[in-house]
Amino acid sequence: MMYNNLFKNIKPFEAILFLFIFVSFLLTVGIFVDNKSNEKLLDFIHNLQKKQLEQIEENIDSYTNNIYAFFDNLVLAEAGSDTKYPLIVYNDEGVIYDNTTGKQNYPKPEIGLSNELVLKFSKELSSGNIYYYLRKDGRIYSSYVSIQSLISDSSPAYADVVIFDGVETLYSENYKEFFGKLFRLDEDKYHFLEEGGQKFLFSSTEFRGVNIGIYGAMKNYFSGLSSQNNAFSMPGMVYGIILLLLLFLLKIFISRFAFEKEKFEKLFQLEHEKFKKIVEAIGEGVALIDNNYNLLFVNDYVKNRVNGETEGKCYSVLAGRNSPCEQCGMMDVALNGELKNVRFENFFSCSEGYFDIIWTPLFDEKGEAVAVVELIRDVTDAVNMQNALLKSEHYLKEIIENAPEPIVSFDENFNIKTFSNEALKVLKIEPDKVMKITDIVNDSTFYDKLVTDKFVDNMDLTIDSHGNKSLQVKTSVSKIEKESGYEYIAIFKDVTKIRQLEVKLIQSEKLSALGLLAGGVAHEINNPLVGILNFAQLLSKRFETGTYEKKLIDTITEAGEQTKEIVQNLLIFARQKSEQKDYFDINDSAEFALKILGSRIKYKNITAVNKITNSMRVYGNKGKIHQVFLNLLVNSIDAVDTGGYIEISSDEDEKGSFIKIYDNGKGISSKVMAKIFDPFFTTKKVGQGTGLGLFLSQAILHEHGWEFELDSVENKYTSVKIYPGIDYAN
Repeated sequence: MMYNNLFKNIKPFEAILFLFIFVSFLLTVGIFVDNKSNEKLLDFIHNLQKKQLEQIEENIDSYTNNIYAFFDNLVLAEAGSDTKYPLIVYNDEGVIYDNTTGKQNYPKPEIGLSNELVLKFSKELSSGNIYYYLRKDGRIYSSYVSIQSLISDSSPAYADVVIFDGVETLYSENYKEFFGKLFRLDEDKYHFLEEGGQKFLFSSTEFRGVNIGIYGAMKNYFSGLSSQNNAFSMPGMVYGIILLLLLFLLKIFISRFAFEKEKFEKLFQLEHEKFKKIVEAIGEGVALIDNNYNLLFVNDYVKNRVNGETEGKCYSVLAGRNSPCEQCGMMDVALNGELKNVRFENFFSCSEGYFDIIWTPLFDEKGEAVAVVELIRDVTDAVNMQNALLKSEHYLKEIIENAPEPIVSFDENFNIKTFSNEALKVLKIEPDKVMKITDIVNDSTFYDKLVTDKFVDNMDLTIDSHGNKSLQVKTSVSKIEKESGYEYIAIFKDVTKIRQLEVKLIQSEKLSALGLLAGGVAHEINNPLVGILNFAQLLSKRFETGTYEKKLIDTITEAGEQTKEIVQNLLIFARQKSEQKDYFDINDSAEFALKILGSRIKYKNITAVNKITNSMRVYGNKGKIHQVFLNLLVNSIDAVDTGGYIEISSDEDEKGSFIKIYDNGKGISSKVMAKIFDPFFTTKKVGQGTGLGLFLSQAILHEHGWEFELDSVENKYTSVKIYPGIDYAN
């Protein structure tokens, strides 16, 4: 079927042309090559051999120049086994340096007194070397090179090289009998030499005192010569066959092209209609622009926005400008071959709005950008919606930032997104340092509730963050579910002052209850105590001084008096009002604390010493100062081991007079020291402390305007100094 279509498309003149070429080919095969043609061929081979000889001369000259430069720049002390060239150095006594593999004691060469480079060819066919000698600095420097290495790239595979002088052959790859005749031959002509029934074509040239010749068998240079007088032109026959085949293939190609052209034109038209329908159905603008900004094609979307005008420069037709737009990226796309996207406002001269312009290069078969496809997308609604959303987000952000309560929003990975100004102030957070909510809240229960509950209401938390030793807050958190995950809005309410007031209220209630209890106990003890003292005094009068009975009764009387004094102190403590202040001796508070805690001191076998010798009258609430001494002394008793030491003393320094309570207990670490005055902070076991002693003591002393200093070294001591201030009198 294919052959029928091919022959069907052959024209008559093409058939005649084919027959003419075929006959010409047959005539060419029958033509003989005359003697003149053979002579031209031999001249060509001779010229080829001369060029090969010139290349060999250039190779030897180049290597000779390199050797001379090597000898001229050589410093013998720097020479080593890694020298680029073989090197043998002679002096008057013989070889002094040899880096060749032979390592033989070569005889000193005879080169005369000349300082020029001497080149000699070896006279042994087996060695095939060129030797170089140079006299320098009283030495003779020698090197050599294989002749084969210099002629290998210049001598063809079908020819051999021979070097000879006027007497003998110096080098040959293959020895021939006719070498003895070479020195008599003229170098300006080619010569025929025979050996073993085979003809060789020989050419030579003179070089540096020797002759270099090149020869090759005639059959290796050309074939098809049956004799010197007649031969068929094989190249002509081959050329004819090739020409015939080319013409035949050209005819097939032309016929096939003509047949397929119509088919592809119809297919192209069909695909063009499909492409046009697809482009129109996109619903976005499409324009094809060449590298000179000329519009080649636009779809109906673009036509409707430019009032039907579709010819001219793109910036003129589309944007109504006299020059390309400043934001235009079309030329960058054409030059770099990369897609680019730019957003324009009011891109069309006849239409307002926001448009995304996307340029894509169109390449030819060489991979060069010949045009650019411009996609025009109307994003006005999306931009307006985005602007409204940004405005809404900005408005909500301002609401959060200016809210009167501390508000923090964060995502499900606990990354903080926004802070209210009140949060920065109340929580004392440094935004540059705090990146996660976990940097503020360290309570694991809080995060468990975030996972399980949708809303966390008024959860009590203690925050330890930047600049905050301890902050009591109530936290409410709302969980918001989004496509990207959960987000949380947390509201913190600072209840530290409320907690402190609650603590003071509880303590006040405790003190009030303790006062009532102390008053009741004092009255209950005081009544039988009066009877004990009265009867003891009556009994004392019945016995003589110094008797055993008298001593027992005096001991009872003394113990009763001490008990009476303790009861009186309890009554004073119970009846003390919080606002009542007066002058009193601060030593009374020290003695009161020692007596109240006397049993605990004796139980631990503690040595407790009061070294306050001078009266120090101060102005304040005696009951509250009693409480301070009780709290501090309790801490000292708990801190020291059995058999420890506690001392209460008075002294002066540059700040003024002070009372010091010292113990040799376990001291306070630097880590604990930072939280020692926090309410409810305690290092004691559960049930042994409330964590309010130092907190209340510091509050009472600050209320009085007294200074309070605490010094401690871990595992050594703790010292507390109380400066009553200037409002006291000795």
